[in-house]
Amino acid sequence: CAPDRCGHRHRAATAAATALHRPHCTACLLAMLTRIAAMLALLPLGCALLAPPHAGAGCSLLSLPYERLHSLVGGAGAKSVWRHLRSGRDPAAAAAGADGLGAAARASLAAHTSPSHVAPVVREHSTSDGTRKLLLRLRDGHEVETVLIPPRPDVAGGGRARNARARSTLCVSSQVGCRQGCRFCATGTMGLFRSLDTDEVLAQVFAARGLAEREALPPLSNLVFMGMGEPADNVPAVRGALAALTDRRRFGFSPRAVTVSTVAPTA
Repeated sequence: CAPDRCGHRHRAATAAATALHRPHCTACLLAMLTRIAAMLALLPLGCALLAPPHAGAGCSLLSLPYERLHSLVGGAGAKSVWRHLRSGRDPAAAAAGADGLGAAARASLAAHTSPSHVAPVVREHSTSDGTRKLLLRLRDGHEVETVLIPPRPDVAGGGRARNARARSTLCVSSQVGCRQGCRFCATGTMGLFRSLDTDEVLAQVFAARGLAEREALPPLSNLVFMGMGEPADNVPAVRGALAALTDRRRFGFSPRAVTVSTVAPTA
C-alpha cells in the first residue's frame, strides 16, 4: 500500500524497495493480497510457486502437468508432444505441421522452457562394458552426472540378455553434491551445493532416452535414484519427478522399475 493513500504509518524495508510496506489496516492488507493474487495468476500452472533462486523463468514441458498441456494444445497435441519427449526429442525441433501442432499451439509451448535448455549434455564418456556417463550443465553453471547402464550380458551365450534384463538402467542424480558424507561415495566428499529441481531431475531421463533412441541402445526402462545426492533430502523435487516418470501419458515408466535409494534424510 502507498503511504500517501493510507492514514497509517508504513515502514519500508529498504530505500530501494519502497513499494513493499507492512500494512496496518484491513483495506491495505486486502489490496496487497489482491496484487499478489494477480501476480501469481501470471505464473504457468503447475510450476512451483516458490521456485529456488537457480530456477528458470518458468517450468519446462517436462514438468508441466499433463492436464495443463492438454488445455494448451488439445488432446491430440498433448499426445504428440509427449511422443517426442518420451523419446528424448524436443518438440520445438519438429517440423511445423509434422506433429499436428498449429501455430497457436506452438506459441503456447514457447512460453515454457525447452527441455533441451534445462540441462544440456556437455560431456559424454563410454566405458569398455558399454556404460555411458553423461555430464549435464545446469542453468546456474553447476554440473551433474547421470549414468546409462547397459543390460547384463547373457552369460551362457556371451551376448546381450534376451529376457527382462535386456533393458538399460539409468542412475539418476537428485542433488549437486551431498551432505551425508558417506566415506565410500565420491559425491559425499564434495559437500552439498544445492538440490535439483524437478525439471533438472527429469532432464537426465530426457537426455538418456534421446541417447538410447539415437544409437539404438537397449530400451531404457529402469531407473535408480542412486546418483549424486540424497533423494530424501530433496523430497519435493523427487516426488514431482516420480509423478511425471510413472505417468502413463508422460514418460510411462512402470512404478516397479523405479527405485529410490536413500540413507534416510538429514535432520
